[in-house]
Amino acid sequence: MYRLFLKGIVTGLALSIPFGPVGIFCMEKTLSEGRMKGLVSAFGMITTDLFYTSLVLFFMDQVNAWIIRYELYFKILIGFLLVWISLDKLIRKKELKHLKYVPGSYLKNYTTTFVLGMGNLSSFFTVWLIFSALRVYVDIELQYSFLLIMGVPVGGVAEWLLVTFFLTHFKKTINDAVLLKITKCMNAVIFVFGLFILGMAAKQFVCLRFLAKHPRVAVLFAPRRM
Repeated sequence: MYRLFLKGIVTGLALSIPFGPVGIFCMEKTLSEGRMKGLVSAFGMITTDLFYTSLVLFFMDQVNAWIIRYELYFKILIGFLLVWISLDKLIRKKELKHLKYVPGSYLKNYTTTFVLGMGNLSSFFTVWLIFSALRVYVDIELQYSFLLIMGVPVGGVAEWLLVTFFLTHFKKTINDAVLLKITKCMNAVIFVFGLFILGMAAKQFVCLRFLAKHPRVAVLFAPRRM
């Protein structure tokens, strides 16, 4: 039961990694208008993560058996996507994409990132990839799904409390070059995670091949009827 909550926290941490335009926007808000403005901006983004998490959870419950059947292929696809996307951003020399903004109230900051997040439909597939990587479909039980959903904002808020604390205390030394390095580090983490998933897929493939060649061994691992 509590594994779902922990997986929700991990999902929230992953979704809140500040490497996209909205994440950069929240960091710039922190640097220019203070920690609270940056946090409130991040809360808008976390709210959209919560919405897409609930949406994916609903669809995943409907196709649970299909996901388990093609689990190995999902792992390979997810691993390659994470490695490819992160490696592309690590190798290419890119400038930060700044979102235009003007100083505003807490409500305006929250609404801005919420609307931007809701407009990013790729978040749905990102959540799906994270859930597949964490094998959420194995542990999911409808009556405990709220624990998974609750874990997402916990992870997201915890991460942005740390990010805004760091930005506030090192404000004088942070510029576009430093922000770019931060995004590079986040992409490096994603790259390693992608390699880890590919390693898990390779291990599962070898095990399946071994069990296929040795059916007697496979019988030992088969579930027994009571």
